Amino acid sequence: MERKGNWIWGLKRLFIVAALCFSIFCVFCSGIASKYDVSAYYVAKAMMRQGTLSLIRYFTLAYDPVSAKVATAGPGDEAVDVGNKDCLRIEDYFEALRLHGQCGIRIIKIDNEKIIKSSFTFSYQPYDEPILHEVRTKFMLNEVVAPAGNEFEKLILLRNWTRSQFKRSDYQPVTQDFNALEILTNKVRNLEGKAWEPGYYNPCSLFPRLYAQLLLSIGHQARIVQISHGPHGAGHGMTEVWSNQFGKWVTMDVDLNLHYEADGIPLNMLEVHNKRYTKGPSSVKVIRGVQESGDFEYEKQIDIEEMIQYHSYIKIADMRNDWITNHYFRGHPKRTDRSSLFWVDKNLQPSFNFMQKTDNIDDFYWTLNQTEILVKTSGKSKNVLELVFKTFTPNFKHFEITVDDSDNVISTSPLYKWELHSGRNKLYVRSVNKFGVSGIPSFVEIMVDQEA
Repeated sequence: MERKGNWIWGLKRLFIVAALCFSIFCVFCSGIASKYDVSAYYVAKAMMRQGTLSLIRYFTLAYDPVSAKVATAGPGDEAVDVGNKDCLRIEDYFEALRLHGQCGIRIIKIDNEKIIKSSFTFSYQPYDEPILHEVRTKFMLNEVVAPAGNEFEKLILLRNWTRSQFKRSDYQPVTQDFNALEILTNKVRNLEGKAWEPGYYNPCSLFPRLYAQLLLSIGHQARIVQISHGPHGAGHGMTEVWSNQFGKWVTMDVDLNLHYEADGIPLNMLEVHNKRYTKGPSSVKVIRGVQESGDFEYEKQIDIEEMIQYHSYIKIADMRNDWITNHYFRGHPKRTDRSSLFWVDKNLQPSFNFMQKTDNIDDFYWTLNQTEILVKTSGKSKNVLELVFKTFTPNFKHFEITVDDSDNVISTSPLYKWELHSGRNKLYVRSVNKFGVSGIPSFVEIMVDQEA
C-alpha cells in the first residue's frame, strides 16, 4: 500500500509540475501575443515548431547528413581573404609613401573596388551542375538575351522571356527542389481556369525562382526576396539580381514584369522601402517590361505610392540559390526560417518571427564580382609593386589583367608583380566567372618620375 501511495503521489506531483509549466507557457505566449498583436495560439504554435527545429539544428551541428557542394569564390584555397596581412589598398599605399616623403609617383586616377561582406552566410549555386547548362542550351537563353546592348538590358530581356512562359493562372506543380528545366519542359496549362490550390506554386512564388535559376544558368547571381504590407501574413515574392553594370543588387518583379528606377538608376527593395520616409511625391518610377503570356491585366497602371507602402516589411526569403544541386530535408536549418534574413525597421511595428534579423545595410546588401587591389608593404623593390587581388566572385575562374596598352593577361593567382617604368603606368584588373561573365573592374593610372 505504501509503494502504491508513493506512486500515486509521484504522479500527482508530475501532473502539478506539468500544469504549472503549461500555465507559465500560456502566460508567456499571451504576453508575446499582446506585444506583437497576434493570437496566443499563433505564438504557441510557432514556439513549439521552433523548439523542434532547434533540436534538429543542434543535431545537424553535431552531424549533418547533407554533404553540400560549394561554389568557389576566389583563387585557390585562399578564396576570399588572401593577402589581407601586411597589405594596404593601393591608394592607401601611395598615400603612405607621400606622407613618408617618398615622392616620384603621382596619382592620375584610381578606381579601386571595395568589397562589402555580410555577417550572414549565403550559399551559391555551383557551376558544375548539368541541369543548369541543359536549361540554358535547350531553351537557347543566350540567344534570348543576345539583342541586348548592355548587361542590364540582358537582365530585362530574360525577365520578359520568363514572364511570357506562363499566365498567372497556369499553376505549376510544386517540386521537392525547384527545377527550372523540369518546369519549363513539363508546362502545365490551366485551360479550364481552375482556382489555385495547395500543391501548386502561386505566381509570385513561381516566377521569382524560375527567373533566378535562368539567371544562374547564364552566369548572373540572383536571390529570392519578399515584401509585405504588414508584419505577418502573406507577402509578394520577387527576385534581386546582382548587376555588375550598376555595382549593386537590383529588384526585378517578374510576376508584375517590372523594376523600379530613380534618376535612371534601378533600385533594390530597401531603396524603395526607404522612400516611405521621403516627403512629397516620390521620384520612383515603375518601368514595365513586355511579355507575351496573354495576361491582359498588365496593361493596368500601377500606383507607385501603393507599391512603396507594400515594401514596408522586407526580407531575403532564402539565403541560398543552390536549390538544383544541394537538397536538404524538411526541417534542416537551410530549409527553415533560419534560412531567411529579415530587415528590421525600428519605425515599424515589430514582427514576431524566428528569422535571422539585421538592421545593418552591409549584412543585407553585400557585394559581388569586384576585384580589390592591395599592395604588399614588404616589397623589396620600389620599381616593382607586389600586388594582391582580392575578390568574391561566385564560380570564380580567373583574373583578366591589362597593363598599359598591352594584351590581356589571364591569371588564376591572386598575386601579381607590377613593374613600373618612367612615365604613365596603367593597370586594369577584373574577375571572370566560369560562365565567362566579367566582373567589375578596378583601375589604376599613375605617373612615375624618371628619377623614381
